Amino acid sequence: MTHFMRIFEMRVLTRKFSAALLLGFLLVFSAGMSFGDARADGFQRIKTQAEFLSLVGKSDLKNLGVTLQVRPNGSIRGNAFGRSVTGAWTWKDGYFCRSMSWGSTEFKLNCQTVGLMANTLRFTADQGKGDTADLRIR
Repeated sequence: MTHFMRIFEMRVLTRKFSAALLLGFLLVFSAGMSFGDARADGFQRIKTQAEFLSLVGKSDLKNLGVTLQVRPNGSIRGNAFGRSVTGAWTWKDGYFCRSMSWGSTEFKLNCQTVGLMANTLRFTADQGKGDTADLRIR
């Protein structure tokens, strides 16, 4: 195998890994890493929209390769691994409910619990019974 072929193969593997990592993160945030209740491991459940908005306000929510803005007007905007993220959210019966898209991939409405520990929000899909995504408040 030539040096060029090895470099090309490494680039292909890196792109596949990045795409898989991003898709996993977006599935967690949008459909919901397995966990359950947002209060586990020291996370305190956010119960009201006012409490949630006091945390996200005009801040960015970040994780590896992902920057999102969840705004008081109900919009979700940002970027994830070089692709645009857009969406909408509401607060319903103690849950953060959102639908969103990443590039051309659509993620249907999912209501999630939100927990807080220090400067990290944990979103747990399927009303606290699904996968989780942790995002730092910046």
